[in-house]
Amino acid sequence: LYRIEDLLRIPDRQMQVLLGKLDVKTLAVALKSADPAVRQKVTNNMSSRSREVLNDETELLGTLSAAKARESQAKILAAVRKGEEDGE
Repeated sequence: LYRIEDLLRIPDRQMQVLLGKLDVKTLAVALKSADPAVRQKVTNNMSSRSREVLNDETELLGTLSAAKARESQAKILAAVRKGEEDGE
């Protein structure tokens, strides 16, 4: 996995495990500029309370630099790679 759009290929159960390892702020920053399909995939695999917190965090962000979004997306992709290495 090399791009944030590759999250669309992760099965739902594995996505839920991944989301458990990430903080909401990182997710909010990464998803703010992501494709709507990616955001939908992530939010579909969250509890309603977590989804609400993510939406609140996203609203508070305001305008983000592209570099900040890429940095957060890189953190998510690093967590995906670590999960793959660990056999998750």
